[in-house]
Amino acid sequence: MPLALKNYLELELFPRVHLKVGRGISLPTACRWLHREGFQYMSHKKGLYFDGHDRADVIEYCQETFLPMLKSFE
Repeated sequence: MPLALKNYLELELFPRVHLKVGRGISLPTACRWLHREGFQYMSHKKGLYFDGHDRADVIEYCQETFLPMLKSFE
């Protein structure tokens, strides 16, 4: 996101308002601006998903409630 903001400012916004910036803005500056606007950096981590299908209460519900009800529809 900060790199996209940096590129947008340097390539689109600054030329549109006729602002000349010598070397552009630095990546830390773009990060600071995003932080001031309320953005936060969070890394996306992949995780495992456990649905709990083998928990005791789920097995009990399945055997005593769900399966008999399903059988009644046949």
